[in-house]
Amino acid sequence: MKPQVFFRFAKEDRGLAGPRRPVPLALARAIATLLPEQRHRVALLHQEEAAAACAAVEYLHPEELLRYQGFSLPKRRREFLAGRLCAKLALTELLPEQALAPRQLFIASDPSGRPLPPGDEAGLPPGLHLSITHGGEFAGAIAANRPCGIDLQPLGDNLLRVRERYCLPADEVLLSQTLTHLGERERLALLWTAKEAAKKALSHRRMYGFLELSLVTLRPLPDSCFLLGLAVAESGAQPQGAEALAVATLVDDCALALSFATEE
Repeated sequence: MKPQVFFRFAKEDRGLAGPRRPVPLALARAIATLLPEQRHRVALLHQEEAAAACAAVEYLHPEELLRYQGFSLPKRRREFLAGRLCAKLALTELLPEQALAPRQLFIASDPSGRPLPPGDEAGLPPGLHLSITHGGEFAGAIAANRPCGIDLQPLGDNLLRVRERYCLPADEVLLSQTLTHLGERERLALLWTAKEAAKKALSHRRMYGFLELSLVTLRPLPDSCFLLGLAVAESGAQPQGAEALAVATLVDDCALALSFATEE
């Protein structure tokens, strides 16, 4: 995430979107190999750099701007702005050149907080799904043609303190047996991001809790990426096949995961 890459919303003069951070190439290659039919775009931004480069009034839809102005904390404003910018970056790369400008794209939220892609008036392909995250200094979003999720998690000590809230005993066994070259905090960060991203990918069914998702498969991929299969852990029943796949990696001091539902 160190190089700064500047991205324009379209071929012409729709404005500078801010300092964009490239998605790790290994992560993109892993998804392309595992899900070759998947059409998706991902965007990452540094929150403070994005806020400095992009005026909210120029990039947010009027409805989004009202919500932005309703936040009293500067931190919450930065997170919201950077998250919406990431979502518009990802969506715009799936749009035809004649698509609306960023300020015209309205990303609403459903009652659970899940972001909703703009309607037909935006010229988006049908059946798109959207997910937004922010963690540490960064924000990210993914737009895809199947249910999806994204999550960023800093490698903090809180992952160790609250492990019982998200890590099942069987999860920990599989992590420690498979990721022997990683420290405990790194293993737990990968699990957290994979589960959080999978929760979002499965939220079209319902919002699951961390302990309702069980890690059923885990294998290393090339270039320090990992494939995690997650299944809903029904009370008293053995999980069957994975209901969401997550590809995760460690980037600087964060774990980053992208997840897709195996069935729509």
